[in-house]
Amino acid sequence: MGRLVLAAALVALVLSACATMAAAIRLPSTTPCKWGHNRMHTCAIRNCGTNSKCLKDEAGWANCVCLKGFQLLPNASCAHSCAILVCDPHATCVKEEDSLAKCVCNWGYVMTPDGVCIDTCANKACDGTCTKDAAGAAVCHCNNTIGLVLLEDTKTCKDACEVAACRTNFTCARNPDNLADVNCECQEGYALSGDKCIGCLGGTCSQIDGEAVCDCHGATTGLKLLEDTVTCQDACVLEACRTNFTCARNVDNLANVRCECEDGYALAEDGTCIEKCDLKGCLGGTCSQIDGEAVCDCHGATTGLKLLEDTVTCQ
Repeated sequence: MGRLVLAAALVALVLSACATMAAAIRLPSTTPCKWGHNRMHTCAIRNCGTNSKCLKDEAGWANCVCLKGFQLLPNASCAHSCAILVCDPHATCVKEEDSLAKCVCNWGYVMTPDGVCIDTCANKACDGTCTKDAAGAAVCHCNNTIGLVLLEDTKTCKDACEVAACRTNFTCARNPDNLADVNCECQEGYALSGDKCIGCLGGTCSQIDGEAVCDCHGATTGLKLLEDTVTCQDACVLEACRTNFTCARNVDNLANVRCECEDGYALAEDGTCIEKCDLKGCLGGTCSQIDGEAVCDCHGATTGLKLLEDTVTCQ
């Protein structure tokens, strides 16, 4: 009789273990359930809170885990990740692809390493005026009404003509409607030939068939173009008349000149200019110049001499 009581007690214990398995989630059991009964899945009786779900681990234990996009709080409840993330006043909490919360600065702000959002222009070095583009990024603008342009460093404003750095014989020309719009052009008196400005000192340089041509306007100015093709010089200077010569110009073309003997001088056989009296002579009298001509004076009233027909002999 005692053995029957003991057997009945053991059966009752096994049945009790199977019936209370839901309450014993953390106590694994290898005791078989009564024939005709199955062991209950632990998650079937695990009551997880809002925003969470039950998962069974490898050992078969039921565990409550927060749903994607939610985080576990110290009180074992699950809250939306953005609900517990404190962002800067100028930031917004967003969920990334992994559903974790992240603070993102609002339009026009940028985040510092310590998580503070500051105005993009406050963080932008700019010699001019800072504005924001469509993405909210800081953009530096220079005042083109006074001819300033932005350098490649995106922060420095400089005069457009300084940036253009026009070469020798070029000058910086500004667009009157936009002083920052400049172009290097040939200086006055110069013309573009290839990529160079060719000068025309004393004349006018113009482009003919893409080549710079210097015009000295010699007929009216008396200038001639030198062999360097860029310099105009007075034709009389180029003629370099010798002593006792003078430069005579053609009235129809002032650049057409020739050397003539000065007034009171005549051309000698050796090509020099000598005083007409020295050339003509006045035998027995005195030669003097009257209106640029040599005149022989015999002083007849006091000498009794007369000038012969050769105009150079007194007798």
